[in-house]
Amino acid sequence: MESLKILFKRFLPVVFFVAGVLIGFFLRDTLAKHEARVPLHTEFREGGFRYVNPLLDCESSSDADENLELRPLERRIRQVINNQRKRGW
Repeated sequence: MESLKILFKRFLPVVFFVAGVLIGFFLRDTLAKHEARVPLHTEFREGGFRYVNPLLDCESSSDADENLELRPLERRIRQVINNQRKRGW
């Protein structure tokens, strides 16, 4: 009987921990699927054709990863432009 109590004291927390990790893992995937996501790219296509769908324009969201990588360059260009405006150029 005593060994059963020791087994439950050691085994039960491990079971609860593993169950919590598994539940969290599956809930994370389920909740991520239901999140409202902002599309990173918007495509404008001509349509009206049977075998082709020509791309007319493609806009990138400001939240797209490639735009975040360009932020330092954008700040530097704005800084140069503002300096030139201050000089009257």
